[in-house]
Amino acid sequence: MTLRIAFSLIIVLILTACTGDGDVKAAFKPQVWRQIQISLESRPAPMRPGMNELLVIATGPRGLPVSELVVSMRMDDHEPWRQAIQDGGSGVFRRAVQMNPGDTKVFVRLLLRSKDKAEPVTMLVFPIPSH
Repeated sequence: MTLRIAFSLIIVLILTACTGDGDVKAAFKPQVWRQIQISLESRPAPMRPGMNELLVIATGPRGLPVSELVVSMRMDDHEPWRQAIQDGGSGVFRRAVQMNPGDTKVFVRLLLRSKDKAEPVTMLVFPIPSH
């Protein structure tokens, strides 16, 4: 019986050691726009020079996904906007971006799709955390 408990404890410790750091992807502070929480994650985390995948996660009141957005991103004021691809109706928008060694922020442009009227475009700026 003692051997079984020791074996179970070893398995638990091994599985715990194999899990990643939970705070790695939560490096960007979420922002709120029109009662929509806009979160930004990067792959890899933290971001580094080269190609990075950015995920914009739009969550509305009560934690429901917001999919009625057109999301574009860029890394520099002088770059063209690049539209992100939405993962179905999940409120997750993805885009690969090139990060250069001097980049300090990510620009995210949001447009709320509306059939009734033209909506203004909003830009959020996410500073890249230093690690």
